[in-house]
Amino acid sequence: IILSNLISNAIRYHDKTKPERFIRLCVLMNDYGFYLKIEDNGQGISPEYHQRIFDMFYRANEKSQGSGLGLYIVKETLEKLSGSIHLESSPGVGSTFTVRLPLR
Repeated sequence: IILSNLISNAIRYHDKTKPERFIRLCVLMNDYGFYLKIEDNGQGISPEYHQRIFDMFYRANEKSQGSGLGLYIVKETLEKLSGSIHLESSPGVGSTFTVRLPLR
């Protein structure tokens, strides 16, 4: 669920004007937990929306194709697993979502 939603968003909101589009996945595991970073060079998200994108039914712009449930489901799933998600994003640059899951 987590991977599916984050990767499909990266694909859906790619920047068609960029000749070289990418999605990068990076995995790290240490004594504190499991970390997964999903990075893209897509449209990016304005800072004023960063806190709201995880709200149920919230869509950051009128061109959004989804229902506004994907990132909400990701966050809820991670909370049930005692994990977390962090966003770094800038319009026109892209987005990086970092998922953290504790080791059990």
